[in-house]
Amino acid sequence: MKFKITLGIAIIALAALLVPNAFAAIDNQGENTSQNDNQQFINQMFDQHKAWLDQAVKGGKVTEDQATTWNEHFEQMKEFHSKNGISPMMNGGMMNMMGNGSGLCPGFGNNGTQ
Repeated sequence: MKFKITLGIAIIALAALLVPNAFAAIDNQGENTSQNDNQQFINQMFDQHKAWLDQAVKGGKVTEDQATTWNEHFEQMKEFHSKNGISPMMNGGMMNMMGNGSGLCPGFGNNGTQ
């Protein structure tokens, strides 16, 4: 009886070690496709930003100097997002709508100073 229990525990322990490895396998093709989709989205997003800026200049709502500054900012952000991706949790995303706190729990950890 002890042998069966020991054998059962050993099989469960072995399965606990092997199963996560089976699920952790990465399909590199899928990862590359995802990266290409992200880059395509980033390019499209910043193309839309630039189109908005061109319309604002033509409409007289933004000066040429302001447009130049915006274009520089857009290029910096495009480079940043190309390297780091776009995450809903970055810079106060998701639950940090008001810009206070840690991002997960607004107001948490700032001792009321923000």
